[in-house]
Amino acid sequence: MKTNLYSSIIMKLKINLCLCIILFPIFVHSCFAQDNYVSNVRTTISDDQKLFVNFDLASDDGTEYFNVELKLLYNGESFEPDPDNLFGDYGHAMTAGEKIIYWDYGDEFKGNIEEVEVKVLASREKEPQAKFTSSAVNNDYYAPCTIQFDNRSENSDKYEWNFGDAASGAQNTSLTENPEHTYKKRGRYTVSLTAYNTELNIKNTFYETIVVKESEPKVTDIKPKTTLSDYEKHKRMKTIWIGAAGATTVAGTVMLLKANSLYNDYKTAKEDAEDIRHKYETLDKIYPFAFAAAIFSGVEIYIQAKKQSKTVAALKFQSIPEINGGMITMKVSF
Repeated sequence: MKTNLYSSIIMKLKINLCLCIILFPIFVHSCFAQDNYVSNVRTTISDDQKLFVNFDLASDDGTEYFNVELKLLYNGESFEPDPDNLFGDYGHAMTAGEKIIYWDYGDEFKGNIEEVEVKVLASREKEPQAKFTSSAVNNDYYAPCTIQFDNRSENSDKYEWNFGDAASGAQNTSLTENPEHTYKKRGRYTVSLTAYNTELNIKNTFYETIVVKESEPKVTDIKPKTTLSDYEKHKRMKTIWIGAAGATTVAGTVMLLKANSLYNDYKTAKEDAEDIRHKYETLDKIYPFAFAAAIFSGVEIYIQAKKQSKTVAALKFQSIPEINGGMITMKVSF
């Protein structure tokens, strides 16, 4: 029984070992093999001793730039042609498309050109990738606010910033790797960072919108909606209307009494009756206006008294928002 168990274990170990031996080369190749983006390589030899190499350069993984190399082998050994005799689409920062390289070999190669093996290799360039993050140094994105930009770009060695703030003049751009910029007014600002790989002469640009809010109110900047001057104004107006009501009431009463007196005189007068009649009729027309003015003044007294009461109530509990969102209560006693 134990012999069968040991045999089964040994058999499983052998199978696993065989699988490891078979799969290991595949694993190593998948980890370390480099994609070649070249296809359809064709060679042509001209009568004036030039080797033309045509090929297609393309990618299905989004690669935009390639490093293209020409590899030559003769009698099983690789060799490098003289760069002064090599022309065309090779080197760094090549883009996709139909390409050609030609080698003017007449002065440097004396073997059988027909036996030269040609290989074209294209690897993915380490393209610059521009990106950044931002954070408020002060005022929590309320104007005026200073923003710190943290450059997170890759494969780059030169940077150009545009902060989208044309009103700041020369301060709107920067060549610093991790700059700061102060936005003085609220608004939406589109910030761009262009990252360069100067060796490859390639650039990449990243955009982000910064939103700066209206200046946050300060306690000292806020004026209460209702002030002591409002209370004093309504108090003064009420006093004026009280005086007007009193004056018009007295005037109307005096004119009414005088009109009645003149009317009695008119009834008993033997001389100047017409003159007396004219006077009392005139007073009969005027005194109603005096009483109307007194009534209007009374209405205004009531209105000003109500406004004065509302002002007092508002001043007793006047709320003002603080910067941190809290409330301050202002109490006024009379």
